[in-house]
Amino acid sequence: MRQWKWNEAENGKMTFENICRLYSVDKNFKLSADQPFLRSLYIVNEGKVYSARWSRYEAGANFGGGTIGSDYFVLKGKCEITINGEVINLQSGECFEFPKGEYKFRAIGDETYEYIAVYKLPDDVPLPEVNTDGNAFR
Repeated sequence: MRQWKWNEAENGKMTFENICRLYSVDKNFKLSADQPFLRSLYIVNEGKVYSARWSRYEAGANFGGGTIGSDYFVLKGKCEITINGEVINLQSGECFEFPKGEYKFRAIGDETYEYIAVYKLPDDVPLPEVNTDGNAFR
């Protein structure tokens, strides 16, 4: 499991837009419709489809779940993630290659926790309805 710090000198400020740009050569962004996230975007790049989701949890959030795996970018706050028996602590400005599997999550401290997860979708998953007005970043 790879963990790294965001490189602001190379990638600019850690924002939803700049994270999405890491996954697109042709800048063919498509804004998804009606998702329960702060922002959600499908990125189409040379036949591959990525889903970028910006989410927030209140301080003290504590739950378990499963994931198909993603690249994970912490915008605000601190958390502890246990996956495959390993404990990972993350804070704002850090990134993590979240492997496929079951996990436990806990937001640490009194601050709201925000992150962006970027998933490579399986090739057989069709794109949902999208806004095609060409302006993904409004």
